[in-house]
Amino acid sequence: TTQHNTTQHIAESVHKMTMTRLRYLLHITFLLFISPPGITSNDALNFLEEEESEIREENGVLILTDVEHVSDLLHQNDSALLLAALYSPTCPFSTELVQKLEEASESLASYFQSVQSVKANVPVVPPQVAKLDATKVDPSWIQTLGIDSYPSLFFFRQVKDETVVMEYMGLKEDPSDMVQTILHYWYRYAWGPIFPMESLDNIQAFINDNGPGLLRHVPPAWNTDYTAEEKATISWLMDSDEDAPDHYVLFVQCRSSENPSSENPSSEDPSSYKSFSDLAKIVSTQRDVALFSISDCSNKWNDGDVFSIFVNPETWQLEEPQRIPPHMELNQFAVIMTTPSVLLYDRVSTGPIAFANYRRVHAVLFVRLTEDEKSFQAIRSFRQSCQAHKLHRNRLLEDDLVCLVILETETRIMSYFGVDVWTPLDAKVSHGTDVPELLPVLLITDQRGDQFRRYYLDAADIVGVQDHHPATSSDMIPSFMAKFWTNDLTPEIKSSSRPVRKNKAGVEIINGQAFGEVVMDRKDKHTLLYLYAPTCGHCKRFAVVWNELSKIVQAAAWDSVLDIVQMDITENEIVDPRVVIDPAFVPAIYYFSAASGDGEKKEQVVQFNVRDKFGDSVGRLRDPLDIIDWMLSFGHFDEVKILEELEELEREDKEEKEAA
Repeated sequence: TTQHNTTQHIAESVHKMTMTRLRYLLHITFLLFISPPGITSNDALNFLEEEESEIREENGVLILTDVEHVSDLLHQNDSALLLAALYSPTCPFSTELVQKLEEASESLASYFQSVQSVKANVPVVPPQVAKLDATKVDPSWIQTLGIDSYPSLFFFRQVKDETVVMEYMGLKEDPSDMVQTILHYWYRYAWGPIFPMESLDNIQAFINDNGPGLLRHVPPAWNTDYTAEEKATISWLMDSDEDAPDHYVLFVQCRSSENPSSENPSSEDPSSYKSFSDLAKIVSTQRDVALFSISDCSNKWNDGDVFSIFVNPETWQLEEPQRIPPHMELNQFAVIMTTPSVLLYDRVSTGPIAFANYRRVHAVLFVRLTEDEKSFQAIRSFRQSCQAHKLHRNRLLEDDLVCLVILETETRIMSYFGVDVWTPLDAKVSHGTDVPELLPVLLITDQRGDQFRRYYLDAADIVGVQDHHPATSSDMIPSFMAKFWTNDLTPEIKSSSRPVRKNKAGVEIINGQAFGEVVMDRKDKHTLLYLYAPTCGHCKRFAVVWNELSKIVQAAAWDSVLDIVQMDITENEIVDPRVVIDPAFVPAIYYFSAASGDGEKKEQVVQFNVRDKFGDSVGRLRDPLDIIDWMLSFGHFDEVKILEELEELEREDKEEKEAA
């Protein structure tokens, strides 16, 4: 009975173990039934508990059996970083991930054989990789991590007396990708985000030693709205393997105080220290950027000065430092310096970077979403031209240029800029004729100064299809962009050939050439201008409201003092030295006040920007009286008279309805 109870107790303990550790059962069996007398069941169980409490290693991966093991590993060193895979032994995905971790651990060990140092007089402690059977730990601990499926990866590090947990955010498909993600976290969080150095020479030595692990270009994540086939086509079009990669970017601050490496500067530290530390927290997630501080400024820099340095990704040599201009904000400086040479336009991720209000010059290459060799070569030439501009030290900040590739699927943007696209309807009515060479098209927009200028390079010039101009994109795009910077291009003004006319509702439809005469030169009249695009759904709905507004103005006999005007922004643009009109979105409404007294020009130009609870503006307007209320809020009108006329109109309308 005693032997049976002992065996049952052992079996219950063994049941909690993973299959790989059943070998311990053999040891216990030996102790109980084969070893000399005097060995008790407690001795056997104590042996088992001691084996369970040890941290073992298997194929380069630590095997943890208790949550306390995490704390034990982190307390070994201030810079310790642990990547733990929480897994279930019965899950095939867990088994696959652990195998990848084993390969990644082997690569990490090889990498750290060449890393000499990261911080002066501090030993290098490589990141550790471990696995923890989540089915054997306290479920409440699992819940605190928010885990709802296995396997899950988490980074652990010790900050003072607190264990900081960070979810693994990176690729898991390939062990090499996992290695790069682990190195990124290790450098940025275990040692950074600001690396303290004595001088620029120390930074160069550090980059020579740690560059391949610290800095890396990461392929962009394409918009999830694209299909798998479209993503494959985009990857083919944007492939830059044959071109030189963009340079990496370092931001360096001169910190000559006693505590130059502080991640969290005290209130006594200069405000510039805090700004730089705040920047470090923001950009620390970027793989192609790193931040440093130096204490020896060599009489060249002042305390708190910030400058950037490009790093050649092929030689790891540092270029000449470039100081932040005195008038520029640090965040603005960082955005300009870290923007890739070419961005693929996306409304969510790259749009806000490309079209920040301080970025005034854009080069946009419109291409087809097909594996078209002409588009591919045009993108290559475009990228090389943009890279050359970015590496020109004097131009980067003085002449900030944003280069974008926009796909033909962005029809709204293409329509706005007047770039034609071959639609399925075009193909249907053309009865199978060849698709005309409409793309690629290069557009440069310049919003510096008071006027908005556009310069176009058509597809015929880019791909060299004209007999009299056999050039290719490798010749034409660099030449076109160079001529822009030397002011040797003539801006184009889009203006429809259709004459000015009025529709049945009394709305005056104008073109670009007529804008000055109809809107700006009628100094004694107020003007409401509606800008639209024919392909815009909100514009089509709002056109009904706009026509109703025009009818109200005529019925109230206000048309003697107020013009209701509209213009197709895809076929026309406004180029007038007296005003700058460039809506970011359509539909858009502008109010132009009449000149007061003997004034020579209209005093007010105001864009409608009232938003509803959904954050929408003009597109959701349903009542033309809302536009009148908005206009009256700042226009020079006799409001009492206008309200009386409105009431009279309502009475007449009511009487007509009653009579009917």
